[in-house]
Amino acid sequence: MKKTLVLILLSLIVNTSLKAQCDSVFVSNVEIPQDESANIIVSIHNTSSTQYIYLNLILTDNLTGLVIAESQCGNLTLYPNQISVYEIDTAAVFCDWQLYYDLADIPVSSEISVSLDFFCNDIPWENTLLADEMLIDNSFILYPNPFNEKITLNFSNNNDLEYKLTLYNSQGDLVLQELTSTNKIEIDTPNLSLGMYLLKLSDSNGQFTTQKIIKH
Repeated sequence: MKKTLVLILLSLIVNTSLKAQCDSVFVSNVEIPQDESANIIVSIHNTSSTQYIYLNLILTDNLTGLVIAESQCGNLTLYPNQISVYEIDTAAVFCDWQLYYDLADIPVSSEISVSLDFFCNDIPWENTLLADEMLIDNSFILYPNPFNEKITLNFSNNNDLEYKLTLYNSQGDLVLQELTSTNKIEIDTPNLSLGMYLLKLSDSNGQFTTQKIIKH
């Protein structure tokens, strides 16, 4: 009897801990490629400032309830206050990912749900955040995109806030960070490799927005 109570208690503690982790996770982007020369891109934002999350990622077809793809061979790491970007190879199946669908059968992003180990079911998209967590107004201009040597970002800063621009590569690594209290950021990028990046612009009120950019 005591052993059963201990197991129940441990189960409740684990479930409570996992639920707390789930509350800080949001889907930033799911991109399905047009041909097999490109990869499926999944971007997950861990908004917790302290919590590391170690779980496997699962994509499910909402129309059929079947799993499209899932990470395997150990858990992914979602770092605190960071957007992690994952690429699922559509041309080959290897240890890190298992793809169950043919590319042509994968539905559009709006018909795909994202979960973590079936504990964090149907992770919400960032644009469904509560009012006090709303994204920065998307009335900003980023150019050029795709870019080569320089990125320029213009936006309104009517409240004299401090803004932080962070740039992540396709592996989720932080590669660049800039702070400004003006309404324009210019960044030289000669040292960045070719490929896809995720740009995050956040202000000192905790509001933010993200955008995918490509260096060619």
